[in-house]
Amino acid sequence: MNTFRNQFPLLSIIVPVYNVEEYLPRCIDSILSQTFTDFELILIDDGSPDDSGEVCDIWAEKDSRIRVIHKSNGGVNAARNTGLSLAKGRYITFIDGDDFIKSNTFEKALAILEENSEIDLLQYPEIQVQDGKERLWSGYPKVPIILSNSCEKMKAIIGAVPYIPGGLCGKIYRGSVWNNLRLRADMCFCEDMIILPDILEKGRSIMITTDGGYCYVMRSGSATKSAYTPKKCLDVCRLKIRLFEAAIKYNIDTDRWWNNAILSAVDAWGFYGPCEELRAALKYLQKIKRNIPHTLHSSKRVVRLAYILSPLFAAKINRAMLKLKKKI
Repeated sequence: MNTFRNQFPLLSIIVPVYNVEEYLPRCIDSILSQTFTDFELILIDDGSPDDSGEVCDIWAEKDSRIRVIHKSNGGVNAARNTGLSLAKGRYITFIDGDDFIKSNTFEKALAILEENSEIDLLQYPEIQVQDGKERLWSGYPKVPIILSNSCEKMKAIIGAVPYIPGGLCGKIYRGSVWNNLRLRADMCFCEDMIILPDILEKGRSIMITTDGGYCYVMRSGSATKSAYTPKKCLDVCRLKIRLFEAAIKYNIDTDRWWNNAILSAVDAWGFYGPCEELRAALKYLQKIKRNIPHTLHSSKRVVRLAYILSPLFAAKINRAMLKLKKKI
């Protein structure tokens, strides 16, 4: 194989690698098998305790377009940030090490981007794979769409019927979008979607194409399928607060997003525990609630309590009730 590596490739592909030795060969092979060849593949071994790092090195010996970075474990976003700092391509994309892509995905996508200089983000179909069965992401458009209006772009991820998947993968970004923009390394769950509002605001037009496919493998050992922890609960709250901020800015279903933010913040206060970050979030939700056209349609008692009294009070009551249940 040993394909020549362009010093300045058109596309940089960043793959964070951690405990995926069983799935990584399929991922890499799906990339190297693309008809589009002007890319660099950056494999970031994030201190994986299995043989994933060795798998990376073996493939790098076969193809000069592959670069391997071995680093101590810092989490998936720290690995992605390392890849961003090394990327030389005009465009950037992310693929997780246990996922793979359909053939011809990049050739069609890059052709669109090269012909349309105003498009800064291209979304291609996300296909969920479980037990060998494939299913297109629910709500994905059947025809290509181009969005340029800021509010319409944001509705694509936080509207009542979103039609862009919430992850970093399955998207190709113009490299300039990532100038002065990096991922939060302190999150281990919902760590990718939280940056999408910033990307959509910074980018000009986005295109949703029906060509190609990102195959998202649903497996029990992945982060999304692993046990729910207090830290995950905090990360969910961080995401819901950020999406609520975007909803407020663009006046998109503010009532629904306030309810979502309240539920996640109250849950985090009870499950993760009191901390200054959550206290600040609850006070922010209290301050902003007067600007929300509430219908109190939520059946959740804690949401009604947060609106009638205060989010912080509701969080304290909820935590006290959880402690009481544990004693019974």
